[in-house]
Amino acid sequence: MSLTEEWAAANPRSMALHERARRVIPGGITHDVRHARPFPVSIASASGSHKTDADGHDLVCYVMGHGALLLGHNPAPVVEAIERAAGQFLHAGSSHEGEVAWAERICALVPSVEMVHFTSSGTEATMLALQVARGYTGRDRVLRPGRPACRPPWPRR
Repeated sequence: MSLTEEWAAANPRSMALHERARRVIPGGITHDVRHARPFPVSIASASGSHKTDADGHDLVCYVMGHGALLLGHNPAPVVEAIERAAGQFLHAGSSHEGEVAWAERICALVPSVEMVHFTSSGTEATMLALQVARGYTGRDRVLRPGRPACRPPWPRR
């Protein structure tokens, strides 16, 4: 029996989930980093530093949410905080006390921070930083390492 056949025999549920995924997701995976031959393992649950796959194997997790799960999977204090917050709202879509308290906490923890602006993505944060820098310096060009100076695509205000 080949290594591929052994993997398939040991992971029939992961294989079935992958085949099911291939019918609705190109390549059967949602992120290229999850590509594995002959098919990726499918996770059923996770706790702390371990995951359990669809076939019941206990695995040590080295991915940890691509770095987002520094405290591990489902740490009790985080789960409890989520449960408390979910009792109020999941996504207010409006200003709320929680965001003010979080901004105050950041300002208190980082002595050089006077104000905080939250963004939805790294791209949005970068664009905001460029706008702030342009506003502060009065300049309309941005120099980037390895590239010639270029004029930003947005108009100067």
